[in-house]
Amino acid sequence: MKRNHYNLGVLIILEEKLLKILEEYSVERKKPFNGSSFVNFINEDCKNEVESFIKKDGFDGNVETFTVLGQWSDTPWIAIFNKGLTHSINNGCYPIIVCKSDLSGLYLSLNIGLEESQNRYSE
Repeated sequence: MKRNHYNLGVLIILEEKLLKILEEYSVERKKPFNGSSFVNFINEDCKNEVESFIKKDGFDGNVETFTVLGQWSDTPWIAIFNKGLTHSINNGCYPIIVCKSDLSGLYLSLNIGLEESQNRYSE
Protein backbone atom coordinates (compact mmCIF):
# COMPACT_ATOMS: atom_id res chain seq x y z
CA MET A 1 0.00 0.00 0.00
CA LYS A 2 1.39 3.36 -1.02
CA ARG A 3 1.43 5.96 1.70
CA ASN A 4 1.55 9.66 0.87
CA HIS A 5 3.73 11.92 2.97
CA TYR A 6 3.05 15.58 3.26
CA ASN A 7 5.80 17.99 2.51
CA LEU A 8 6.84 19.77 5.70
CA GLY A 9 7.18 22.97 3.68
CA VAL A 10 3.46 22.92 2.85
CA LEU A 11 2.59 22.63 6.54
CA ILE A 12 4.94 25.48 7.44
CA ILE A 13 3.40 27.74 4.78
CA LEU A 14 -0.10 26.89 6.02
CA GLU A 15 0.96 27.60 9.59
CA GLU A 16 2.38 30.99 8.55
CA LYS A 17 -0.87 31.95 6.84
CA LEU A 18 -2.98 30.93 9.82
CA LEU A 19 -0.69 32.88 12.16
CA LYS A 20 -1.11 35.94 9.94
CA ILE A 21 -4.88 35.67 10.39
CA LEU A 22 -4.46 35.49 14.17
CA GLU A 23 -2.07 38.44 14.25
CA GLU A 24 -3.83 40.81 11.86
CA TYR A 25 -7.52 39.96 11.91
CA SER A 26 -8.58 42.25 14.77
CA VAL A 27 -7.14 45.28 12.96
CA GLU A 28 -8.28 44.28 9.47
CA ARG A 29 -11.89 43.64 10.46
CA LYS A 30 -12.24 47.30 11.43
CA LYS A 31 -11.73 48.17 7.75
CA PRO A 32 -14.41 47.81 5.06
CA PHE A 33 -15.01 44.18 4.06
CA ASN A 34 -15.59 44.79 0.36
CA GLY A 35 -12.37 45.26 -1.56
CA SER A 36 -10.20 44.28 1.40
CA SER A 37 -6.81 42.83 0.47
CA PHE A 38 -6.98 40.80 3.70
CA VAL A 39 -10.22 39.15 2.54
CA ASN A 40 -8.44 38.33 -0.73
CA PHE A 41 -5.55 36.87 1.28
CA ILE A 42 -7.96 34.58 3.12
CA ASN A 43 -10.01 33.66 0.04
CA GLU A 44 -7.04 33.06 -2.22
CA ASP A 45 -3.85 32.33 -0.28
CA CYS A 46 -5.26 30.53 2.77
CA LYS A 47 -8.03 28.71 0.93
CA ASN A 48 -5.66 27.55 -1.83
CA GLU A 49 -3.10 26.34 0.72
CA VAL A 50 -5.68 24.25 2.57
CA GLU A 51 -7.02 22.89 -0.74
CA SER A 52 -3.56 21.91 -1.95
CA PHE A 53 -2.95 20.14 1.38
CA ILE A 54 -6.17 18.10 1.39
CA LYS A 55 -6.13 17.24 -2.32
CA LYS A 56 -2.73 15.54 -2.13
CA ASP A 57 -4.50 12.26 -1.34
CA GLY A 58 -7.16 12.75 -4.00
CA PHE A 59 -9.79 14.06 -1.57
CA ASP A 60 -12.80 15.31 -3.52
CA GLY A 61 -13.88 18.27 -1.50
CA ASN A 62 -13.91 22.00 -1.36
CA VAL A 63 -12.80 24.60 1.12
CA GLU A 64 -14.95 27.49 2.30
CA THR A 65 -14.06 30.44 4.50
CA PHE A 66 -16.14 32.74 6.64
CA THR A 67 -15.95 35.25 3.80
CA VAL A 68 -18.72 33.39 1.91
CA LEU A 69 -21.07 35.16 4.33
CA GLY A 70 -20.01 38.51 2.82
CA GLN A 71 -19.03 40.19 6.07
CA TRP A 72 -16.48 40.06 8.85
CA SER A 73 -17.05 37.20 11.26
CA ASP A 74 -16.52 37.35 15.02
CA THR A 75 -14.40 34.22 14.74
CA PRO A 76 -12.77 33.50 11.39
CA TRP A 77 -12.99 29.92 10.14
CA ILE A 78 -11.97 27.69 7.25
CA ALA A 79 -14.14 24.61 6.61
CA ILE A 80 -13.42 21.52 4.52
CA PHE A 81 -16.42 19.93 2.83
CA ASN A 82 -16.60 16.45 1.31
CA LYS A 83 -18.66 17.05 -1.83
CA GLY A 84 -20.65 13.86 -1.28
CA LEU A 85 -21.62 14.71 2.30
CA THR A 86 -21.60 18.42 2.94
CA HIS A 87 -22.36 21.51 0.89
CA SER A 88 -22.60 24.24 3.51
CA ILE A 89 -21.88 25.02 7.14
CA ASN A 90 -25.59 24.53 7.88
CA ASN A 91 -25.84 20.90 6.77
CA GLY A 92 -23.58 17.90 7.12
CA CYS A 93 -20.46 16.92 8.99
CA TYR A 94 -17.15 18.60 8.28
CA PRO A 95 -13.78 19.51 9.80
CA ILE A 96 -13.23 23.19 10.42
CA ILE A 97 -10.34 25.37 11.57
CA VAL A 98 -11.79 28.03 13.88
CA CYS A 99 -9.97 30.89 15.53
CA LYS A 100 -10.48 31.40 19.24
CA SER A 101 -12.69 34.40 19.95
CA ASP A 102 -9.72 36.32 21.40
CA LEU A 103 -7.53 35.29 18.42
CA SER A 104 -4.99 33.68 20.73
CA GLY A 105 -5.06 30.38 18.89
CA LEU A 106 -6.94 27.93 16.70
CA TYR A 107 -9.22 24.96 17.12
CA LEU A 108 -9.50 22.06 14.74
CA SER A 109 -13.06 20.86 15.20
CA LEU A 110 -15.47 18.37 13.70
CA ASN A 111 -18.72 20.28 13.20
CA ILE A 112 -22.21 19.09 12.40
CA GLY A 113 -24.68 21.38 10.66
CA LEU A 114 -28.21 20.32 11.55
CA GLU A 115 -30.41 22.93 9.88
CA GLU A 116 -31.85 20.51 7.29
CA SER A 117 -32.45 17.82 9.92
CA GLN A 118 -34.07 20.29 12.31
CA ASN A 119 -36.42 21.47 9.58
CA ARG A 120 -37.28 17.93 8.55
CA TYR A 121 -37.68 16.51 12.07
CA SER A 122 -38.75 19.58 14.01
CA GLU A 123 -41.53 17.74 15.75
